[in-house]
Amino acid sequence: MTLSRFSIVATLMMVTAAYSLASPITYIYSGTGSGSIGGSSFADEAFTITATADTSNISPWCCSPLQNTHLSTTIKIGKAAVFTILTPSHTWLQEGFALGLGENLSNNWLSLPAAALVNVGYGLATAIGPVTYVSPWDVYQFNGISTSGGALTFTSISTATFEAVVPGAVPEPSSMLLLATGMLGLAVGRRVYLLKP
Repeated sequence: MTLSRFSIVATLMMVTAAYSLASPITYIYSGTGSGSIGGSSFADEAFTITATADTSNISPWCCSPLQNTHLSTTIKIGKAAVFTILTPSHTWLQEGFALGLGENLSNNWLSLPAAALVNVGYGLATAIGPVTYVSPWDVYQFNGISTSGGALTFTSISTATFEAVVPGAVPEPSSMLLLATGMLGLAVGRRVYLLKP
């Protein structure tokens, strides 16, 4: 391969790596609720559900034009340990209606028809909130959800707050490898070019 072709390939590898950034986002649902987890009841306890996702996974589904499947989801109730929600979950948005948390592409566990979340052009990919809503909908479907602490059921949620947090973009490991390979290729190509008589 000639030096010019080699340089072009190495440069393309570096440019591709620069644009291959993960787009992480964290959706946080918190509030006060009653129910049970693993057979132990709780009443009027503070809870926080933290779901991590990637904005490149935002897509439509049957009931909403936008949903984002979570990579992982945890829940902390009161002073109890943090439990992993094992049932696949997602955050969904129906512009003009509500935003919520639910079983991935299935039942809604928590729906927030808060005015601050709808008709504002929010698309699940940016930071927003916190936004609080009293008496969220669909809590009756938050029933028997599999967690690392046993089955989770909410019988009531009096208030719920939603917030989306976007950390700085983080290069994926494969992108870093691609970038390093491209830089190494340029260095080797330059060295070969300088050693020619």
